[in-house]
Amino acid sequence: MESLGAGLQTHTLNHLTELQHLASTLIAKQSSIEQQNQELSALRKQVLQLLKRKADLESALKAIEVKESTTPQDSLSTNRLSKRAREELSSQLQKSGPQDAKRRNLGQIAEAYRLAGQTLFELDDDFIGIRIETFHAGRYYERYYVVLDHTADQSSLFIHRHTIPHFIALQPLAIRLLNKDISKFMDRLSDQLNAFVFRREELKSIESTHADIIKSVSATPAFTYIKLVCFLRSTRKEAEIYLIFDDLSGSLPTQATVVTFPVDGSSTAAEREAVRDIRKGERLRGCEDMFLSMPMAEAFGAFVAKIQSENGRQ
Repeated sequence: MESLGAGLQTHTLNHLTELQHLASTLIAKQSSIEQQNQELSALRKQVLQLLKRKADLESALKAIEVKESTTPQDSLSTNRLSKRAREELSSQLQKSGPQDAKRRNLGQIAEAYRLAGQTLFELDDDFIGIRIETFHAGRYYERYYVVLDHTADQSSLFIHRHTIPHFIALQPLAIRLLNKDISKFMDRLSDQLNAFVFRREELKSIESTHADIIKSVSATPAFTYIKLVCFLRSTRKEAEIYLIFDDLSGSLPTQATVVTFPVDGSSTAAEREAVRDIRKGERLRGCEDMFLSMPMAEAFGAFVAKIQSENGRQ
């Protein structure tokens, strides 16, 4: 009996030893997992900081660089407004004396980053936020947001939520650029959003400035197709202007059609427009070139002035 009891005790001690060893191994593994999670979280924060730093530097470079090109197309590109802001900033810096150099260096990056209108920031639960600001004629308009999340293996980013208008193909843009060059993704998105605001506000400017002659205005939600009908008093004609923007990043139309029709006074503007055949109107190709080379509001003003001037000489 004594030998049996001793054997049981030995077996029990051996079993307890194995359990203790197993517990120690599990504790070590748990500690290793926790350490790996901490390291992974730290790496993710470092990656985010690097992305933010990269975006800051690229925004600063874009904002302080003044391009020498002064061709009409260049000055009216989708970066037209930000370029004007950059030139204004550059002019102010050049006017400052040498004694202001230190202050300029300290404030230059912050000012440039603000002008760029793009922000990358961290949200709760390790989400990443992108903010795009839109502006036109020196005034800020809507802000748009994209919230990014990581895949389960932390290998890539994907769009979690956003406030981008439906007519902008956000997902294809993200597939093409988001995980390859996030700064370029932000640039392309900003181009399309600012071009949309540019087209919208230019049309609003026409409607407010020329309210006395505008008869009707129609446009798609993205303002990539615009139709204007106006009454030209000096010629007793109505003009129909059709503008098409094939590129969502475009501030200038890719197609423009301007046609005039005589007004007989026996019908309303709506009735005339409903039965009018564009093929029977007088095509003003010279005026179409204005809309293809100038911002919409400027082109419309030049068009009206040209018609009035020609009629005055007759």
